[in-house]
Amino acid sequence: MKKVFSSRDLFLVQRARELLEAARIPCNIHNEYSAGAVGELSFLDTWPELWISDDEWYPRARKILAELEPPKVKPSEWVCHSCQEHNAGSFDICWQCGADRELQNSMGLHNSN
Repeated sequence: MKKVFSSRDLFLVQRARELLEAARIPCNIHNEYSAGAVGELSFLDTWPELWISDDEWYPRARKILAELEPPKVKPSEWVCHSCQEHNAGSFDICWQCGADRELQNSMGLHNSN
């Protein structure tokens, strides 16, 4: 048996099961009713999980379930209007001068590379 998907959202795990069942890949949901155990167990240990019974199905199952995972988007770099410093996309405030990125965007002062 191998776990192919997990989420705190039971609806999403059930959707994943439907996709695999439509592809005729046998699977089971574990921890479907364990949300009440939060506090006794770590919240991560109570998340619903989707498991397949035959490991040979794993590559095909992961390919099918890839559409359920949010795309990994790399935030784009931006240039501070105040000091012209290049900042990583994950920064909301310029590391050099402390200017607010959102304020610059709302004022139309946005520069990106």
